Amino acid sequence: MADCRLRLLGGTDVGDSGNLPGRKSLALLAYIADPRNAGVSREEAAELLWDRSGEAQARASLRQELASLRRSLAASDWEPVSGEKDHLRFIGEDSSVDTRLFHVLVADGSTESLTAAAQLYRGPFMKGFSIRSAPFEDWLRDSRVHYEATAISAMTTLLDRANEDDSIDVEDIARSILTIDATQERAHRVLMSASIKAGRQAEALRQYDRCAEALKRDLDARPSAETEQLAKLARSGGSAAMPTGTGSSFDETQGASGSATSVDPDLSQASQSTQLTATAEPTASTNERKKRSWVLPVVAVAAMIGLPAAGAAAQYWAAGSRIAPDNLLCRMNLIAEDDTPIKLAGIMPFDQNHGKRQRWGILRYLRDHRANYPFEVTIDIHDSKGDLEEVNRILAEMEGDKPAVVLGPGQSRIAWDAKNWGNKHQVPMVSSSASAGYLAQPGERDYFFRVGMSDRTRAKSLVDWMQNLGMNRNPYVVHEYAPKTPGTNEPNIYGASQAAVAKDHLGRVTTLRFLRGDEESQMAAIDQIENDGRPIAMFGYTSNLTFMIMEMQRRGITNPIFLTGVVTAALEEAGFPYPDKLHVVTGIVSEARNLATSARLRRIFEDDNPDLDYDLAAWYSYDATEMVMDAVSRARNETCSGTVTGEAMARQLRLTPTKKREVLSTSFLADTQEIFIENDGLKIVNGKFRHVGLGN
Repeated sequence: MADCRLRLLGGTDVGDSGNLPGRKSLALLAYIADPRNAGVSREEAAELLWDRSGEAQARASLRQELASLRRSLAASDWEPVSGEKDHLRFIGEDSSVDTRLFHVLVADGSTESLTAAAQLYRGPFMKGFSIRSAPFEDWLRDSRVHYEATAISAMTTLLDRANEDDSIDVEDIARSILTIDATQERAHRVLMSASIKAGRQAEALRQYDRCAEALKRDLDARPSAETEQLAKLARSGGSAAMPTGTGSSFDETQGASGSATSVDPDLSQASQSTQLTATAEPTASTNERKKRSWVLPVVAVAAMIGLPAAGAAAQYWAAGSRIAPDNLLCRMNLIAEDDTPIKLAGIMPFDQNHGKRQRWGILRYLRDHRANYPFEVTIDIHDSKGDLEEVNRILAEMEGDKPAVVLGPGQSRIAWDAKNWGNKHQVPMVSSSASAGYLAQPGERDYFFRVGMSDRTRAKSLVDWMQNLGMNRNPYVVHEYAPKTPGTNEPNIYGASQAAVAKDHLGRVTTLRFLRGDEESQMAAIDQIENDGRPIAMFGYTSNLTFMIMEMQRRGITNPIFLTGVVTAALEEAGFPYPDKLHVVTGIVSEARNLATSARLRRIFEDDNPDLDYDLAAWYSYDATEMVMDAVSRARNETCSGTVTGEAMARQLRLTPTKKREVLSTSFLADTQEIFIENDGLKIVNGKFRHVGLGN
């Protein structure tokens, strides 16, 4: 630790390396030195720190900052950054940066190394540091969670070994864990048990009170049965006969293999996060968890040639969700006939809902996983500016053999134009758009592909949810059946197709129809709804449903409402007062609703309720992405060609540590998650996509 030239755990300290020229120099050095980065492209670094500048200006700013950084470090005889033509690499000793040394120690896994790693972790990564750059803040937040989780994992392993190694000071380790996360019950139990053994029953009870207070404050939860049992023992004046290092249902879930989480510095950030999920608990602060639970933009699903994303932040792409990019590369690997490089084209708005961060995250992921597949994938991402005319201009300029990627906010409407253009020019167009209307029309084969939860699956999930709650008796089914203006360049079947699936499974229903975009017909439909407690299943465009829901609220209709898709911000902003009456398949109503539902689901998880297999399994809120995506990754078909069932999801979720289960969403879990590209007849030959059987 004394040899570290740069310390980032617990604050920022450049030691004897001199004064850096500015905060961005420190941010740049920290990012390049990240042990999860094998190298950083100049484009990525520029996007990371100058996301509000144009590309040329950002690259110029990077060159200037890099030159200043090198001069400053060279003055102290330390030159850890190597600049190649397109990439920047850290070439200093691992022991010169505490985060790199921390990873080395944890990867070694010996008791001595883990003890040293625990001592090296002095507090949150770059504590108190921030700059005005959204991509950097995403990376910073993710890194803090990563190092906290890794530190707790290492310390927990030491507790596991304490029964066989007297050199481990379990009380000191437990206190260190609680310094990071006061809700770690096992650490509280270790201290309670030690106090009881020493005859300090009063101290054990004070520790119990601290545990109960932290759980209530941070998680709105109560101590587990094991903790209550220890408190009861302390009150009776008894002495603990249980080992201090183990002895809880959490231990059994996590396992006591005697080895720490393996973190290979050469692995990508995403791969390491996958490893950590099975052994470590997330330790983001309550405030961070609350913030992330309402970070979802209005349109919360993004796609890179079929990559589903929860939230628009690059954090999702860069670390939190291996399954989406893995699906892309795995699926492409199956249909690639050779190792010719593959070029893609992307369309997304840079100025809406963090589009630049998405772009940065996408490029980073492709870079990090380039070595895992025989072919190289590159993507040219174009700014659609949120304008359909610009989208059509970009499509017109695309190479005829380059598949298009529909990305970011408003992608459903963009995807419709992309689909038609792709069919005309016989070029594959891919998106994770939720709307079935933007997929192939019935009986039609075309060049449009997508992954993600289909409308049919959403509608069936909604019905299952209603049945599960006993709210499926003679419901109202309210749906659009056509656009207000016939012949518009929009699909006609979106709401109607979902409603048809629902009605097939609900039996007796009262059907009410309305024209898309026609408030008069929507009001007429509402006129037929009584405030009688019957559930209302609604299908259609978000804007139309929002209008109708708020109108029902104005009229005093408080029947339970079931929706599919993303219906959140508009209702939140409109002040919808009955979040407990609103049930959304894939979506979050509000922060308060999300937290309340999470608390309920957490109790079911912790009790290992047998109903879990179908009650809780597969969609997610923003801050649950990592957990759910890891479960999908473990449960999915290894051939990349199939689906993942809710039962398999639940089985995998049970393998996660207890408190990692806390972040499930208000959404019901679909029985089937359709997460793979439909590729009937699709091949990649000489780096070009070909649709066999359609003349291409």
